[in-house]
Amino acid sequence: AFLIHKGMGKLEWVRRHQRAIVRAGGIMLIVLGLAMVTGLWNLMMSYMQLWANRFELVV
Repeated sequence: AFLIHKGMGKLEWVRRHQRAIVRAGGIMLIVLGLAMVTGLWNLMMSYMQLWANRFELVV
């Protein structure tokens, strides 16, 4: 019961800030679209691939 009550509090925070969350998501989509149009997205993904290739799994 305690966890349900705590979860409802978090959900209430999301409801109160819903408009800001939607606007932030919209801005991120616009920025992503601009990065794709300008080619910056491909450059960033190339750097990420180089970084990921250097990663070694420690078992």
